[in-house]
Amino acid sequence: MQIRSGPIFNAFKYAVFALLAIDIAFYYELNSAAEGFTFKDGVSFADFVVAYADAIDSFAWVGLLLMFEIETSIDPPEHLHKQVTAAIGALTLLCWAGIIYAFYGYVGGLDLIRGFSAWSGPDPCSLAGEGSSYAVSLDEYVPLDAANCRELGARPFHNAELSMFASADALSMIKRLTWTDIVNAGTWILLAALIEFEIMMRAIRRATPKLLRRIHLAQAPLWAILVIAVFYWLALGEPFEAYDASLWIACFFFIELNMMAKHEARARRRAEREAGSKGSPA
Repeated sequence: MQIRSGPIFNAFKYAVFALLAIDIAFYYELNSAAEGFTFKDGVSFADFVVAYADAIDSFAWVGLLLMFEIETSIDPPEHLHKQVTAAIGALTLLCWAGIIYAFYGYVGGLDLIRGFSAWSGPDPCSLAGEGSSYAVSLDEYVPLDAANCRELGARPFHNAELSMFASADALSMIKRLTWTDIVNAGTWILLAALIEFEIMMRAIRRATPKLLRRIHLAQAPLWAILVIAVFYWLALGEPFEAYDASLWIACFFFIELNMMAKHEARARRRAEREAGSKGSPA
């Protein structure tokens, strides 16, 4: 039985897509709010991916997820097979371009960290209300005021280009979250590439049991890294990031199951056709 069949699975699938759409909107709002502090002179085309890396990444991944869903659950009519395959291929490449573009944006976020150095000027509280900002966490920035300046501690850090202050603890958190984003995004790229390769091998009937074992063996440590990232985000006090990551893991897990079910169904149909042709009278 196809795993994609049944009202329960369909309800789950549509609920997940709806939640992912909400996540895109959330990340856009988050990136948009942070942009005013990290790009005070406006966002250039080259910097757009750094400013909106989370939103671009989520949007591109939702697109790729839809392509995987179509590839693994729909058999187009024979007379439209070439056109549908070409369209899916073009859209998949477009999604991959967005994903790689967003990964570059995550890496570009390291520039924010490198811009911080130990502050050796006057008491930051004396600069409250004069245009400086305060980094609470990654993508969470507020104007420096008389209240939050006291949270900077005895050894604050300062980004001169952005006129932004951060406590030692906040800067450490920003570093951890930035690197977690980079590792998570890079891991997903490798995993999705393996899934794409598996889909291709199944489509051209080159997916031997030995090859599939190797693919799944290569996927295992990647899945482990993604699960570890979920718990790491929870440990860092980022429940939404953990929830979002869990949602993606669930989505691709079902895509994998659906792909195997479709492959098995096709294999059965081929076996039935071959058995029927052998049993036909001469």
